[in-house]
Amino acid sequence: MLAPSAGTERQTAECPSSPASPPPISSGAKRMEWPCARGCHGQGGYTVTCRTASNHLVYAEPIDPSACSPECKMSLQLVEDQRGYNITLRSSRNDSTLEAKTFHLTQCPPGWLASGRSCYSVRRRALTWGEAQRSCKRLAAGSHLADLKTPDDLLFVSSHLLSHNSLLLLWTGLSDQQVPAIFSFDLVQVTEQQVELRWSDFSPLSSLDHSSFEIFLQYQKETNGVLGQSEDSRSRTSEEKKGTQSPSSVEKIVKVPITLSSRGVTVAGPLPPQNLTVGSTTVSQIRVHWMLPDVQCVAGWTFVVRYVDMSSRQQRIVGMADISWMSETGGSQSYTAVIGGLASHRKYMVDVYTVTQHGIESCGQVPVTVQTGLVPPSRVREGVVTDSSIELLWDPAQGRAHSYEVICLNFPEVPQEVALSEHVVTSVFVTWRPPPGQVECYKLVFGLLSTDKSLWIEVLLLATSYEIRDLIPGSDYGVNIQSVLGSDRSQVVHREFSTRPAGLCKLHLGNVYSSSVSVSWDGAIGDFDFYRVTVANASVTSTLAIPKEEQVAVVTGLVDGCSYNVSAERVRGVTAGSAAFLTVTTVPARVRRVRVVNVSARAFSLRWEQAVGCVDHYQVSLLPNQGKVTVHRGHDGYVQVTANCMQLRWRGL
Repeated sequence: MLAPSAGTERQTAECPSSPASPPPISSGAKRMEWPCARGCHGQGGYTVTCRTASNHLVYAEPIDPSACSPECKMSLQLVEDQRGYNITLRSSRNDSTLEAKTFHLTQCPPGWLASGRSCYSVRRRALTWGEAQRSCKRLAAGSHLADLKTPDDLLFVSSHLLSHNSLLLLWTGLSDQQVPAIFSFDLVQVTEQQVELRWSDFSPLSSLDHSSFEIFLQYQKETNGVLGQSEDSRSRTSEEKKGTQSPSSVEKIVKVPITLSSRGVTVAGPLPPQNLTVGSTTVSQIRVHWMLPDVQCVAGWTFVVRYVDMSSRQQRIVGMADISWMSETGGSQSYTAVIGGLASHRKYMVDVYTVTQHGIESCGQVPVTVQTGLVPPSRVREGVVTDSSIELLWDPAQGRAHSYEVICLNFPEVPQEVALSEHVVTSVFVTWRPPPGQVECYKLVFGLLSTDKSLWIEVLLLATSYEIRDLIPGSDYGVNIQSVLGSDRSQVVHREFSTRPAGLCKLHLGNVYSSSVSVSWDGAIGDFDFYRVTVANASVTSTLAIPKEEQVAVVTGLVDGCSYNVSAERVRGVTAGSAAFLTVTTVPARVRRVRVVNVSARAFSLRWEQAVGCVDHYQVSLLPNQGKVTVHRGHDGYVQVTANCMQLRWRGL
């Protein structure tokens, strides 16, 4: 086993002993205690027998049950025997044993530790295994290197060793006598950051039953205790304190398995985090940041964040859930930890450690000290207010008594009732009402919401209105306005508005046919979504959506000879710009199936089908232009014309 050392190699013998001829020890009183057994009737009682470990009878005494109290106690004056005593308590009735219990009392020489039937002693000398075995045999008859066969033996020895800070290496009964090579264990180098160990070949042990032994490296980190005491100084300290030891606290015990094929190990501590800084701090929370270079980041490594309350000296550890990776910058990884649940106005010392997968922590880092904030007073409110004074009231802050600081700032009030004009295209009027109190001027800032606010236009005004001109149609704008008094400004009043798309000034009529027409228009600046073209008359209305990349619309499905109102406008969202209008009339249908009927010397009649679509009247021309033409509309879908001339021509209108 291995424990931290002050830099000196110590191989130590652990010797259980059963000396055959121990030095005499003065007699002393030994007190035994046991609970009384109830319900012993008839001829019965207790018997106490004490024998040495060599079965020599030292004491025997019957005890009447009537003399027994609820907790029986007995003091025995014994002549000390180094091998200890077996004390037996028997309860009987009518010469029959009801129950018997035996207690073993081990007696050890001064400076030895008793456990079960063995005595243990730790000798701090730098010896090889063989030298340690011979040294143990010389201490007392029957003594030898400790052979820890049970978990209880290992627990007892380990608990004792953990109280000694200066131990580095410990020899036990594990030997190399079954292999030809002599086992060696050397401490090669000790530095502030690492310990290097080397040993002889373990491979001859591979033929043994691996379940019967274990090879591992174990070390511990302690928060108190004195490291590196000499044998003499430890003896004096032990005598002065009568066997008590200075308090020490084991902070971490690390166990690293060693394989039979290995020949050495280097226990290196990781480098500490760098650039440990304090971030935001509140009344109950502290945020810390640190960095670790990429070359030092190893898979499986973590961090431990410890913080100490400087008032109570209580130390706590931040949970892994509160430690997070932030970013990678310049070849380093950045991390942050949030420490919550802190007391207000309290100083804390924060340490951050890098931890390897084996639990080795970094050292050498510099902690930071930070103080949490004060709890603010609650329910701050105004009291009596006059022309020249203001009374402030508040509830005291929780915690210790505090003093309070009141700062009066003469900030102007914000402008009142800020309004914008409607139907904005290229300009907008901004109006507001002066606030109560003093105001020297107003600061108005405006610009496109899609641009950086540093590019917005700033205007200082004495009046309470302003016209913003040269706006871009179909765009989104923002306006900020503040009251100004000296170097102080009020809070910002923010408004947003959108300009309408640019209007269409004129529509141009293109081709006109009996059932379709085409119209076009000019382009304009600003943004919009599409063109909306509407065609309507007394009987029908239809709407077309024309992509904004086009400037021509062809309207089809019209009726021959009918008049229509055509309008076009730019649309953005639900807002439309001003529209342009045009009235068009489609070409009338041709007159069909004309025939001559009722011809006489000076008159004739013409007959044709009534035209489809819209027809106001029919026009009949006579050549020469003499005579009279009469038009008759029949109910059978035909039109008949009577003329009194010989030459004629006709057309439908």
